[in-house]
Parts: sequence; C-alpha cells; structure tokens
Amino acid sequence: YYQTLEELAEDYYTAGLYDKSEEIFKKLIDIKGHKITSLKKLMQIYEYTREWDKALSTIEKLNNIDPLNEYKKNIPHYYCQISEKHIIDNNLEKAELYIQKAETTKSNSSRIIFVSIQIALKKEDLKKALRLYKTLCEISDLGHQILLPSLINIAKQNNQLSLVSEVIKEICNWR
Repeated sequence: YYQTLEELAEDYYTAGLYDKSEEIFKKLIDIKGHKITSLKKLMQIYEYTREWDKALSTIEKLNNIDPLNEYKKNIPHYYCQISEKHIIDNNLEKAELYIQKAETTKSNSSRIIFVSIQIALKKEDLKKALRLYKTLCEISDLGHQILLPSLINIAKQNNQLSLVSEVIKEICNWR
C-alpha cells in the first residue's frame, strides 16, 4: 500500500503536480522505510517551488536522521534566498536576521557577503558595504562586478564617490 502511495507521489511530482505530491510525501514521512526518501523528495519540491522556509524545516528533520545528507550544504543558500526576499520587501531587519543565520552555518559562501552588501547598500551604510566589498573581491570574480554600479550610485547620492574610488584603487593594487 505505502509503496503504491510513494509511486503515486512520484507520478504527481513528475507531472508537476507538486502540491499533490507534497501531500502524499508528508504522510509517508511517518511510515518506516519511507521517511528519508520522502524527506528528500520534499526537499526537491521545496527547492523547485522556492519555499525556503519549508525547505529549512524539512532539512532539520532530515538532519536528525541523516546528518550527512546532501541537502545540508544548501542551508546557507536557503537563508540567503529568504534574506533577499526580505530585501525586496524592504524589511531589512528580517533580511539581516536571515543573513546572520547564514553566517552561523560557518559556510564560506561568497553569497552571504554579497547579500550582506545588498543590505548595507539598502541602508546606505557605504562604509560597511565597502568593507564587505573588499572581502568579496578577494573570493569572487563575479559578485563584486555586479554590485559595483550600486556602490557607485549610493556613493554619488551621498557625495562620497572618493571612498569608492579609494577602495577600487586599493583592490587594483592587489593584483
């Protein structure tokens, strides 16, 4: 019976009926022999549907029974996704909260720094943004290029273009 249910959930998943698939996999979590598979499939659903809060709560359950699961490395990514959503909604307090959670994962992800710079720019904290920008330049060949126009715009608005200029000169001298 449970094997048939799992196959039905897989068919729903394949057909893109994620809500129906999710519903079945949630029921199968409590059935011995289906728990890990169901949690992993729920992770795939939540990643695809960009439901990061659900992904985080599911990964917590998965970590309790399979501490070496392949989704564990994605936790900082989920926090960054949620943080970016809060930046868009202009809720910088929550954005910072989720970035702090991402930092506690001890990940060396450049994305955490990237999102932190976005928050600093939204808050018009140019000094913090530039400090983080220098760090990002050391570890990422692309992220800093994406953020440079925003840094320049904020600097212009606040009549602090010389600060950005100094940082760029300093970075150019590294190489």
